[in-house]
Amino acid sequence: MKWPFQRKQPIVAPVDPAPSDAPRTTLTTVVARSANFTGDLALTEGAAIDGTVEGSVTLHGDAVLLISPTGIVKGRASAARIIVYGLIDGQVSAASLLIRKGAKVSGKASYENLAIEEGAELSGQVSKTPSDEANVLPIDPLRAPRPAETFARMGAEPIAALR
Repeated sequence: MKWPFQRKQPIVAPVDPAPSDAPRTTLTTVVARSANFTGDLALTEGAAIDGTVEGSVTLHGDAVLLISPTGIVKGRASAARIIVYGLIDGQVSAASLLIRKGAKVSGKASYENLAIEEGAELSGQVSKTPSDEANVLPIDPLRAPRPAETFARMGAEPIAALR
């Protein structure tokens, strides 16, 4: 199997890019746009979903889960911070949940901090949960990383045979 991209380094996304000393999150796992994954993912570092996941995606610790505009999660998504540009159909649990313009989240959503851009959709059962982690920073919707910025940091180049 040939991979369409070779990654030179992990993706690094700022949690809040405004301050120069902002903490950064490494997105070390990427489900490619053409991938259809069935099963459960349990990770300790950040992840970007560009393809389809049927099952659960659980990120432990202070990791960021980024669902790109082509990303789909059918099942459960759980992380300290979740940024959605694509689709989540199922159960969502996050300390900070940011739903971007054009994104759709349906099912059951529980959150501590919630931001929904105009043009985004959230439907189903929605509930605010009390803070379990005092050190979790909310995501500022105006400063959260965009997919193009995030994936550009990946340093991916097409394999010569596919150019």
